[in-house]
Amino acid sequence: MTEPAAPTILIAEDEAPIRTFLTVLLSGAGYEPLVAEDGQAAWEMIEQRDGRIDLLLSNIVMPRMTGVELAERVSNAYPHIKILLVSAYDQGLLVLSRGWAFLPKPYLATTLLTKIQEVLASSENPPF
Repeated sequence: MTEPAAPTILIAEDEAPIRTFLTVLLSGAGYEPLVAEDGQAAWEMIEQRDGRIDLLLSNIVMPRMTGVELAERVSNAYPHIKILLVSAYDQGLLVLSRGWAFLPKPYLATTLLTKIQEVLASSENPPF
């Protein structure tokens, strides 16, 4: 009997140190992280994988394509992908009105992991 595959989490983050931190954190927690340096790169990766991603973890403020633009595309094309957006800016209400999960920066690693578990376990993205 084979073990179920680890959930795949696509990290869309324009700051290299944060990408590295998230990759190490998620790998250590048993997830399969994929990394994109901005929203456009993340979208291209999602399309290359034909939507075979469990969760999009995206910063909101990024060059080339914002996290909100990315989340809108993902929601429309691949509604099964869960979405968790993060930002140091106060955009929680914008995100909540769309039904995506939101976590303000800065956050503790344990808080992020708990939020990821909640989002993956829910039948739809929680309101907060």
